[in-house]
Amino acid sequence: MKILLWLLTVLLTSIPLLMYLAYSMRRLDTRRQLLLENLFTLFLDDDYMRIRHGRSYHAWKEIPSSEERKKKFELDYFNKDFKAQSGHQDFFPPVALTTVLSGAGWYFVLSHVCPAAGSPELSQLVPETLAWGFAGAFFASVLVIIEEFHTYSLTPGVYYSLMFRLLFSSAAAFLVGQAVKDSFSPILAFGVGLFPIEQTWNFISDKTAQGLGAAKPEGEKGAGLAAIQGLEDSRDRQKLVSLGITTVQALATADPLLLFFRTTFPIRTVVDLIDKAILYLYIGDKVKELRTHGINGMIELVGLVKLIDKTTAFASGLAPGGGNEFSKLFEEVNAAQLIKDVAKSLGQSEDELKAFMYNMYYDPVLIFIYEVWGRYGQPSVT
Repeated sequence: MKILLWLLTVLLTSIPLLMYLAYSMRRLDTRRQLLLENLFTLFLDDDYMRIRHGRSYHAWKEIPSSEERKKKFELDYFNKDFKAQSGHQDFFPPVALTTVLSGAGWYFVLSHVCPAAGSPELSQLVPETLAWGFAGAFFASVLVIIEEFHTYSLTPGVYYSLMFRLLFSSAAAFLVGQAVKDSFSPILAFGVGLFPIEQTWNFISDKTAQGLGAAKPEGEKGAGLAAIQGLEDSRDRQKLVSLGITTVQALATADPLLLFFRTTFPIRTVVDLIDKAILYLYIGDKVKELRTHGINGMIELVGLVKLIDKTTAFASGLAPGGGNEFSKLFEEVNAAQLIKDVAKSLGQSEDELKAFMYNMYYDPVLIFIYEVWGRYGQPSVT
């Protein structure tokens, strides 16, 4: 029995390490290839070089053969960038610390489940609620690792977050166990460990503020990003928070290629989120009114210019109907009434709306994301 429990403890302790080894051998290179294919498919290698390797751009651009340029881009620039952010040296500290912390935690649990196999003295020193709180947090963390593994997003930051969760949730479970001392406290402690850390943190912070009569704490970091459609899920927001993007303004001014490179969001999703953030930065919650007009971001807003000019939305002219012709249905749109309706929703005059659209139409960042959006799924663009 003792040997079986020890084998189980070792197996559970090894899960974070084993998942990283499987990810590095089977998934990491696939993620690299997917990123690279997206860059080439959307012709973003040129933008990537200008933004991230400006000093080498001209020398790279002068290579006459496109195939040689692609090869040099992959080997000398992209692969090095990818390795610099996903190398073993980046994973080693968090994976090692998480594994050590897991081993200590499961030894605490073993000492309570079977003192003879663990340590009877330790079972007296370490509260039972602390051990079971750790167990709950560990299983919740394993689910996160598995999810990130399948979505190609098992980064060093994930392990740092899980390490913090194991410590924080275990401590929270201990505090709850001290407050509720009955036969159900181990189950309650296990449940606290399973609970999402953001909600546990907010609950404790709120109760502490109430008890001290202090101001309400700030709450979840990056909670303001929930105003952007597509970031309602806290797990998606945390991917941005881990990169230091905690506000709508930070998202609106973020480097699209950097977000694409360091998250698992598709390039179109990255562009869409930044596009929505830019519009929200200017008009705030009024964007909800604009959605009734089919406008959810700057791309749709400046697209009104194309509609009013009776031209196709993107340079390629590709549309659901096919061809380069402007649909007769859109030719009948009353441009003056459309501008009036949108201006009314924003609480602006028609001239104010036109000036706003003009500034956005020629904004360099918006031009870039507008072009990327237009290229998506249209490989014929050059």
